[in-house]
Amino acid sequence: MYRRRSTRPQLRCVNLVQNPSFEAGFANWEKAGDIIIGVELYEGMHVAQMHQDPASLWQDVSLAGAARSPLLLSFNLFGSLGAPTPDTTVEVLWLDSRHNIIGQGQRLFIGEGTLGGDFSTRISFLAVTDTPPKNTACARVLFSKADGQEGSFLQIDQVILTPVRTLNLIQNPSFEADLLSWSTNAFSTDYQSHLEGGASAISTEAGYLTQSVPLTNQPPGSSYLLSFALKCENEVTVRVTVQWVDASGTIIGSPGLDLTIPANTLPSQYAFLTYLALTGPAPRGAVTARITFETTVSESDLLVDQVVFLRVRTSNLVQNPSFEDGLNGWTTDQVNIEISTSAYEGNAVAYIDNEGGALWQDISLGRGAGSCFLFGCALKAGFTDPGTAVTHGLIKVIWLDRRGREIGLGLSLVARPFSLTTIGSVWQVYMGITDRAPSGASAARIRITKPFATNGALHVDNIIFGRL
Repeated sequence: MYRRRSTRPQLRCVNLVQNPSFEAGFANWEKAGDIIIGVELYEGMHVAQMHQDPASLWQDVSLAGAARSPLLLSFNLFGSLGAPTPDTTVEVLWLDSRHNIIGQGQRLFIGEGTLGGDFSTRISFLAVTDTPPKNTACARVLFSKADGQEGSFLQIDQVILTPVRTLNLIQNPSFEADLLSWSTNAFSTDYQSHLEGGASAISTEAGYLTQSVPLTNQPPGSSYLLSFALKCENEVTVRVTVQWVDASGTIIGSPGLDLTIPANTLPSQYAFLTYLALTGPAPRGAVTARITFETTVSESDLLVDQVVFLRVRTSNLVQNPSFEDGLNGWTTDQVNIEISTSAYEGNAVAYIDNEGGALWQDISLGRGAGSCFLFGCALKAGFTDPGTAVTHGLIKVIWLDRRGREIGLGLSLVARPFSLTTIGSVWQVYMGITDRAPSGASAARIRITKPFATNGALHVDNIIFGRL
């Protein structure tokens, strides 16, 4: 029987931002104020660095092929030690074909003190825009920084803007409207410390924070991306779950997600730490996804902010992504497993010492040719001697044909996590969007290679890979 082919255009799914890591300087970017190419690396060889005076940086990207879809926005910021970074905004503006502003898709406020100061770590941000208006032709990504203290700076790297299939399904994701749409027995609203906006949820005792997200307008069996940011100065264990609920209010099936963040992870960050995860598919009969943050330690002062939940095409395709089952599913060279109370999540991490090593996994794509995939992982540099620990993680996604031969490169990140003796080792989150898998691609090889370093081991955790 003849089946008519769909004429619906395929969603443009690559990173829409050109020169996202400033490897070509300011090519494709416009700037105003004192902005240079900096050397405090996060990914690649360059970052954009705004100095103490007011400054702006922006790029207009074409939305041709994006089919009026919401956009996933991600970027990484770093502030100066000794001087807090001043108020900063990050916007996505909708433009018509003449580049006139016709709407605002997203605006994030990052307040003074969120970045920089006595301790400074790199923070990854993630947000979702509204749906572009009908006449939208381009989106403008705009970073704006206010006047700062002498010696202060703001660094920007790895900017991602890519179409996604839903809006953020979380209501009141940054707690700007107190705890509206959330249920809790221990959390309240805090207006002093926040990742974005002017508020966050805070727990000062054991308890839970939960929101039930309706799935009635989503295709059955869908998987979802969950992202959130946590901060705590004290030892605290946090459990984050996504449970499926049927029409009668009964939890059904296995949890879509069940993450445990160990006691020492958050206090060693000195800042908010962003998490990124993919759920398993919702079981038949699921009408609600119940997202819960639970802390079992009293007087924890746990902060939760910027919760994102949106539909994706697949669950995490990586086997044993957090190394809780040792190195099962991975091929490795000079890689060990460490049990740690400061893992990014769970109890185990992959560990590569100064001498270097590599780990990789081949993942079947099914009918993935022509699709883009989301990659994410958490990396941490480790000290082997006193001083500054500097190392590299060379991350690649390589397309393979059905015989296992390499036929193309989907993604290449040069990650440079760092640690200072003043703050110790901190987790840094890396995220990328692959190019489209070429015709003939039947598998993707995820590979992380660490070269030799005089003083710098590498910890690896929470590797995700799924179809957008």
